Amino acid sequence: MLFASGMIEVAQLVVIKSSGIYIVPANTVKLDVFLVGAGGGGGLPVASTSYGSYTAGYAGEGGAVVYQENMPFIKGEEINVVIGQGGSAATTANNAGNKGGDTSFGTLIALGGNGGTAGTNSSPSIGSDGTACPFGDIESEAVTSSDLFGANGGDGSTTTTANVGGNTGAGKGANRSTAAANAAFYGAGGGGGTIYRTFSNTIRNPGLGYQGIVILKVTRMIKESEIPLVEKFEIITDISRTSWTVPDNTKKIDIFIVGGGGGGDGSNSVNTNGDWVSGGGGGEVLYVEDISFTKNQIFELSVGDWTALSYGGEKGNPTTFGEYTVAGGEAGKESNGGYPYTKDGTLCPFGDLSHIDPELTATTKYAATGGYVRYSNGELQGYSGNKTGGGGGSIKGNAGNGTFYGSGGGGMGVSSGQFSRPGRGYQGIIIIRYYVRELE
Repeated sequence: MLFASGMIEVAQLVVIKSSGIYIVPANTVKLDVFLVGAGGGGGLPVASTSYGSYTAGYAGEGGAVVYQENMPFIKGEEINVVIGQGGSAATTANNAGNKGGDTSFGTLIALGGNGGTAGTNSSPSIGSDGTACPFGDIESEAVTSSDLFGANGGDGSTTTTANVGGNTGAGKGANRSTAAANAAFYGAGGGGGTIYRTFSNTIRNPGLGYQGIVILKVTRMIKESEIPLVEKFEIITDISRTSWTVPDNTKKIDIFIVGGGGGGDGSNSVNTNGDWVSGGGGGEVLYVEDISFTKNQIFELSVGDWTALSYGGEKGNPTTFGEYTVAGGEAGKESNGGYPYTKDGTLCPFGDLSHIDPELTATTKYAATGGYVRYSNGELQGYSGNKTGGGGGSIKGNAGNGTFYGSGGGGMGVSSGQFSRPGRGYQGIIIIRYYVRELE
């Protein structure tokens, strides 16, 4: 929301993982709080008196989750924060795991999860899932909207199959041969242990609980000019995805889109000088800077899929983003005279994106053509695909599929008889660069 004074409301996510004091910024207008107690440690069962038998222990429970929207506050207020620590696991037979520590933010308290109880678990089970954070993705912590806080661990097992912990990150329980896992995500409980009775007790140790966390959504009123403009990217390769929503406070959007590569052609009559069978063409490429958009606009999109398996050339599939469409690469074909059209792909104008996807370096090229086959001086010759990722042409065996976004598949040709499969064109891609006003 933009105000007449040039002030703007900006929401900032603040993650707190250690105890201390949080000072409410002077320009805060709303404070939403999500807190999670620590997970409990796993317990150990009673050791059986029967030689060669197993007993299962109880898992640690996940910490409680508390969400307070629009928590009362005073600007500049110092709020005490306590982060609960994960409960330790039992170490001897018939002992409970320790309770996870409570997490608190001022007067709000999320209780730690109970440790796995002492005693033998006659009905061991998998752990239950935790609770999602209402704030969605938290980029600074590599936490996604699908991650769940405060999951229960899996109980110990008397079989060779371990009981898995709940999502996200709860410890799996011990089984006959393997110790339980420690919890690995906020508020999750550790797995329960198992004891094997021989001449002495063999303990498959239970797991530790994981610490709690506090996540704040702090809405502040700030001059727009004082908020940094941050460059961000979204890379879309999922062919089932259908839309992208403009994030809050976005000021500029640039797009780079690539159609799917074409499939190579195949032939069993490449036997006259000058005959050739081409690979598929690279998909069309489009870069548009500073596209028009409205606040939180939803852009419809589609990513061009791989070409189908075929013994003849297949045209590549188009990629679309809003009003913009790029065609798929041309299908491979068969002809005589000269050479088929080939080209290396196109560099992405956004440069090196390997920090997001290791494949997307500054030197990789999009939408290269596939390799081809040509008959010259009484001999069949196969040619490699172009850079980056064009499928290689083949005179024996299947031609190469495209291996990078928008690249064409290789052509396949023999002089007579049965021929193998041409290469498939590789799928397209959408890369979005956008700039947002965002607090660090």
